[in-house]
Amino acid sequence: MAQCIYEQTLAAPADTVWAILGRFGDIGWLPGPERVETIGAGVGMTRLLHIPGMEAPVEETLVALDDEGHQFSYRVKRNPFVPYDNYQATVGVSAAQAGCLVQFRSIFDIDQTAIDAAGGQEAAEQAAQTALSGFYRMMADALARVAGAGQ
Repeated sequence: MAQCIYEQTLAAPADTVWAILGRFGDIGWLPGPERVETIGAGVGMTRLLHIPGMEAPVEETLVALDDEGHQFSYRVKRNPFVPYDNYQATVGVSAAQAGCLVQFRSIFDIDQTAIDAAGGQEAAEQAAQTALSGFYRMMADALARVAGAGQ
């Protein structure tokens, strides 16, 4: 299994950021999806992210939620956008001296096509970490904008 860890400090209180991030089914603050559908509520709920240009939605299921600890975990059943299987991520927010720290941690398998294209497992893992870190940074930056706007 490969992994990626990305952390970013935001100049907003942890409670403010969690109030936005902790609503698993409500990600209107995130650029990209043109529409998000939810199935169910609470742990076990699924969100379907409809991305422009993609035939099938990205399907994510909430597997753990700790409101008090400002953390949730989810798994991706289907993501036609990336060549990763068995993807599971944990996202958390904690207080920091300059506001809060947002942390994204993910584990996943890289499919053989991506390994071959990258020239081996190590190169594929580095490419995955670069791609995911970029995505996590975009998410953290979006959170910072929304939290700063008081939404």
